Amino acid sequence: MNRARLIAVALCAAALLGVFARGQVSTSDGLEMYRVSVSIVDDRDVWLDEVARVGVEGRDGHRTSKYGPLLPLTGVVPVLLATPVAAVTGHEDQLRQFAWSLLIPAAAVVLLLWMIALGVRLGASFRWALAAAAGAVFCTYALPYTEDSFTEPLTALAVVGAVERLLAGRLGTAGALIGFGMLARPQLAPVGALLLAVAAWDAEGDLRARVRTAIPAAIGPATAAALLAAYNLLRFGDVTDTGYKEPVDPGFTTPLLDGLDGLFLTSSKSLILFAPLVLLVPWGVRTIWRTAGSSSNSGGRELRRSAVVLLVANALLTLLTAATWWSWMGGWSWGPRLLLPGLIPVLVVLGPWLTQATAGRTLRTTLVRSWPGRAFAVACAAGFAVSASTLLVSPQAQLLDRPVPDPGPSISRQYAMVGSRLDALADPADPVKGGDQKRLVPVWQVALARESGTKLYLVGALGTAALVLLGAVGARRLRAELR
Repeated sequence: MNRARLIAVALCAAALLGVFARGQVSTSDGLEMYRVSVSIVDDRDVWLDEVARVGVEGRDGHRTSKYGPLLPLTGVVPVLLATPVAAVTGHEDQLRQFAWSLLIPAAAVVLLLWMIALGVRLGASFRWALAAAAGAVFCTYALPYTEDSFTEPLTALAVVGAVERLLAGRLGTAGALIGFGMLARPQLAPVGALLLAVAAWDAEGDLRARVRTAIPAAIGPATAAALLAAYNLLRFGDVTDTGYKEPVDPGFTTPLLDGLDGLFLTSSKSLILFAPLVLLVPWGVRTIWRTAGSSSNSGGRELRRSAVVLLVANALLTLLTAATWWSWMGGWSWGPRLLLPGLIPVLVVLGPWLTQATAGRTLRTTLVRSWPGRAFAVACAAGFAVSASTLLVSPQAQLLDRPVPDPGPSISRQYAMVGSRLDALADPADPVKGGDQKRLVPVWQVALARESGTKLYLVGALGTAALVLLGAVGARRLRAELR
């Protein structure tokens, strides 16, 4: 790990995500959280009374969002930055949405970098840590979620960062990151408890000394719990009221086997179909466990095994939680969305496995003659092929047609829409063909032309060229570093 390598990876990832950035808030969940950010900036409150058909009923008859405070609070920064620009140029809502929509792509870049760092700490070479991280982010159904306004990438980032900081001996930071994730998904609380147990287990001394060592890891989750309670009190007048209530949100009512059947055997939600890399995870877990067992450093050995326990436990807890939730399909979304906070972090274990399995071989030999290399390449190619169409067609687009696939967007139907979206590029401002990102290629360049006419295609082309140049610079530096 060194700064030059990380900068090169960041340039490449930022260029890729920048070219395909949405440029506006593209989901109903995201729009609701964005409106809370705007209310905080404009009205100093969290009410959505001026926005029709958005949110749930809150305190004193106000309407508010039922989602956690993480995205609304972090979204205050881009809204504030965009406001003075909008005052000069106009188009206030469009510019604020554009700035707010960049939160998740930026988080995806940080997630990629932190996954590389975690992979290296677990025993991977930089090359294979990068490969595993890029495979998890870009070669699974996580791909569209690097652009959409859901909180799953932020939750995955919190888990990855917490485990990496645990290995670095920074228990306070690890706990703070779990608390950060809890502000988006309180379901991370059990992972926070497990982090405390792991920290105490790996510490030295008697029970009292072990507890003292683990205390810093408790501060983050405890603070997050207090903030969530205060946020509930502010919105609903009750610290236990989260806004998820019957009959709209009945809770964990799906039988476990029914949920597992949907998450693994349904064509529009199968984890194996949307993320084939998950099939290789057992080899990664076994490799880290064995290599940690042969380590001469007992402290490092136990920490690496503890990290694997946390990653696997987080994946299993996420699976059980999603499978029993009333909407196990994660609403109308691409693939099994609710599993992303467990899936993305655990794929880090593939880096050490590939490093051990391909030691002493060139990259070409690895991909041609080594079965781990071939399996990894095939799984990456298959996962990317499944989700690549989401870069050109919003998964929400299938809601415009009938019949609407159930319980989520169809892969084949998604590809069938690509042609019509490319045809609409000829005149994106045409109200017959256009209107929103569901009917057009969902990127900022097309949104710009839609708002202001095709003459601004030139502006979009120049911006795209600048991003491609940025990516080329990063790729060149990264190639030199890998050599």
